[in-house]
Amino acid sequence: MHVKKFEAYTMKDALSKVKKEMGSQAIIISTRKGNGHAGGVLGRHVIEVTAAIDDDMPVKSRPVLKKTLPEYQSYGRDISSHSKEWTQIEKLSELLEPLKKDIDDIRSVLASSDKKDEDLSLRNGIEEMRSMMSHLMKHSTLEDTDGIEREYKPYYLALVSSGIREKSAAEIISEVQSRISTGDVETDGSGPEMITICLAKVIMEKIAVSGPIENTNGSQRIVAFVGPTGVGKTTTLAKIAADLVFREYDVGLITIDTFRIAAAEQLKIYANIIAAPVEIVENPEELSGVIRCMKEKDVILIDTAGRSHMDTGQIRELVSYFSNGSIERHLVINAGMDERNIDRAINSFSSNMEIHHLLFTKLDETISYGALYNQMKEKSIPLSYLTMGQKVPEDIEKATPERIASLILNPGNGGKEN
Repeated sequence: MHVKKFEAYTMKDALSKVKKEMGSQAIIISTRKGNGHAGGVLGRHVIEVTAAIDDDMPVKSRPVLKKTLPEYQSYGRDISSHSKEWTQIEKLSELLEPLKKDIDDIRSVLASSDKKDEDLSLRNGIEEMRSMMSHLMKHSTLEDTDGIEREYKPYYLALVSSGIREKSAAEIISEVQSRISTGDVETDGSGPEMITICLAKVIMEKIAVSGPIENTNGSQRIVAFVGPTGVGKTTTLAKIAADLVFREYDVGLITIDTFRIAAAEQLKIYANIIAAPVEIVENPEELSGVIRCMKEKDVILIDTAGRSHMDTGQIRELVSYFSNGSIERHLVINAGMDERNIDRAINSFSSNMEIHHLLFTKLDETISYGALYNQMKEKSIPLSYLTMGQKVPEDIEKATPERIASLILNPGNGGKEN
């Protein structure tokens, strides 16, 4: 790995130096303000950018999923814990099954009884027992596994442990099981390795991604970032803006977040670093005017105020800004949120405005990535980016099926690539 520091008076110039010397495959390790020469006036503040490139292979062209999937091998080795768990679940199921039948029989007798008041206490007790037993049965995760062979059940448990819903996990495993039984697997491996490779492939095939934001065919891209409060919209916008500048796009920034104190100042700081113009907009009419003034820009990125997914009124207020049909919307969601809140947030925003892309942030704050799969599968909205930290512009990457599969199969790596 070749690492080098570059200095310039603006982020744009610094990134141009990186690209000129190291090529477009270089990755940015860190950025900061410092004091240096930068070929000019001594003592003037400069931007220091530390970049790196793999000496053997360009970083961005390196395949995440290789034929033998070496980065997934730990998943195959750790499956033994899920094998033990499955054995315990089977024993629990055997103990619960006769009890389930007895409770159903008692419930039937009570249902036919006319002495409702007399039986009320007993009824309540039976219902409590039934509720408790249903909870145990549900968490034994046996409901959707009738067609799964024993060899594959630990892998099913691993998917459920990652946050993938039981029914979806069963569907994935059933497909893996079918492909392996018919020999439809492109690998020289066998046993756990073969199952893991096929599992990764099936997951990837079910994931829709949209690719990075860029100017295609010379047409301007106007992108707004919407979402609940505190999910990192402004920081995410700054990361994407820096990446676009690095790829030599002419970028304009707009904020309609006039609610948070210093929100505009935060964006101005980012804009100053990358030498991009920024405009503050207070109403939909102003937004249309500013967009017209930025018609020469390749990409316009719009920051918005956070809106609670529990308050549809707030979300509807935001809708008025998007009468311009050319504005695409990326819904920014904190991956560390409880999935019920993730689901509610996506439903609340998508029921009030069209959402074109999902963007998950703060992957470093969770180890349960199954929610990403669940939401993409159920909502049929492609994923654009993933972020995993506060550093600008480093802690962001375009979403790929390989990366999502890696997160699901290797939980606990803090969202960082291996």
